[in-house]
This record gives sequence, C-alpha cells and structure tokens, in this order.
Amino acid sequence: MTFPSANTHPCHRPPLKPPPQTQYKFAPGIATQFNESCETFSRRFWIVDNSGSMATSDGHVLIEGSAGVEGTVSCSRWEELGASIMWHAELASKLEVPTEFRLLNPPGRRAAQIVHVGHGNQAQEMDEIGKAMGAGPTGRTPLCKHINEVVAEIREVRSNEERRTAGAKRQQCIT
Repeated sequence: MTFPSANTHPCHRPPLKPPPQTQYKFAPGIATQFNESCETFSRRFWIVDNSGSMATSDGHVLIEGSAGVEGTVSCSRWEELGASIMWHAELASKLEVPTEFRLLNPPGRRAAQIVHVGHGNQAQEMDEIGKAMGAGPTGRTPLCKHINEVVAEIREVRSNEERRTAGAKRQQCIT
C-alpha cells in the first residue's frame, strides 16, 4: 500500500499508517480519506456515554483468532464502545488531529473526564484515554449538558479558527 509522502500530505503530518494495536489493513482509498479528513475536520469532539446503562451485556467486539481469522465475541456496551474509542484515539493521536473525548460522568480512578489527544505526545495521550475508558460506566446520562458545553466551546474558538483555517469543519461524535 502506498501513502502520500509527508511533503504532499494534506495535513502536513506523516502519512497514515494503521495503528499497531489493530491489525487493520486500509485500502488506499480509505487511507486517503482518513488523511484528507484532517483538513476537513480540524478539530474533533466525542461525547462518550459512560452512564450505568453501558454495563449492559449486549455489545460485540472483533477479535482475531487462530490463523488470523476474525470473529466477534459478546461483551458489554462499554467494552464495545471502549474498543472503538481507543482505536479512534490512537488514530487521532498518530495523525496529530486535535480531538477531545468528553465522558458524560466523572470516570473515577483519578481519570480525567475530558481527554485531549492529537497534540504530539502519543504515549501520554493513550495512557490518559486508557485510564478514562478503564474506569468503567457509572452514573446518569447528562447528555444535553455536554452537548451545550461542546457547542459553546466551538463557538468560542470559531472566530480564531475560521481566520486561521478558512472554511474548515468541526466534527462532533456522540456515542
């Protein structure tokens, strides 16, 4: 698989490589889309549901079995979401795309409720998101509060970013 060189990369970052914890092999078109999304979405926000209902065991995660055969196993919603969040956090960190993961409830275990990745310190960023996701689900679902906080944050930085990145978009994921 060929990736754009660092000099022609649209985000002016190293070319995308599949995260080592995952064994995904991206098709060239998908790799290109990941790279180009850096320009389109200069900043990303994830609102992560860590409420008590996420302990329900109706989720599934991919596993790699013998001879590289993939399959799924049952797990909690939290474990399913955690696998996805860790993958996206690692990708954002590797691409140095500023991304905020905001848990609905304080996670406990001295983990941060808001974790920022994509700022150049991949080891520390992955450690922080790992602690937050490792704390487990708890509490209620204060979704509107967090949506309003993210909207306020986007509005606050909009004028500065628009001057700097003329037309870039922001991405908000609610999981």
